[in-house]
Amino acid sequence: GGGRSWDYCFEPGTAAGALACGSPGEVANDAALGHRYHMYVSKSLPDRMPDRQDYRVYNSKQMVWYMIALYAPDQLRQRVAWALAQTFVVSQVDLGAEEEIEMYTAYYDIFVRNAFGNFRDVLREVTYSPLMGTYLTYQDSRSFRDSGTFPDENYAREIMQLFTLGLWKLNQDGTVRTDGSGRALETYSNADILELAKVFTGFDEQ
Repeated sequence: GGGRSWDYCFEPGTAAGALACGSPGEVANDAALGHRYHMYVSKSLPDRMPDRQDYRVYNSKQMVWYMIALYAPDQLRQRVAWALAQTFVVSQVDLGAEEEIEMYTAYYDIFVRNAFGNFRDVLREVTYSPLMGTYLTYQDSRSFRDSGTFPDENYAREIMQLFTLGLWKLNQDGTVRTDGSGRALETYSNADILELAKVFTGFDEQ
């Protein structure tokens, strides 16, 4: 449980499964750890492997995640990571990349690695993730001076609405703050979105 969710990868060089590694600081697979699944990633199950079940590629990351969620010794870290992942959501279906294993496991490891760290570090790594850049469409966003169009506002809006501030100003007891007319006070304006969107320009895949 040293800060990576995918330490228990499949044994390389076998037909037993798929490799699901690739986070910063990842080391080579250790066959002594075991955790081999009786599966064969294919559309048809070979007759010579009657003890294997037939799965699609995307099942490999799901199976690794379930094993870690159930049996990893660092359960608190794994649960905090899961909670963070429910806030910084990306959709493999919407991106049309259900069988892309490496980028999803690497993205999830942001939360495992920073589960007991600083929220600012989580936000920074999520922002620099190609997965989030694609999902919330700020990858390849350009300034007005460069492109003749305004920068993409999607991530600028979501980072305030969903990831940090929320829609309404709150009192210390969690109730919504209101003005003299009883109207809820917003935490940011459309002008704030336009200005923040300028920050998220120039993000390209290397």
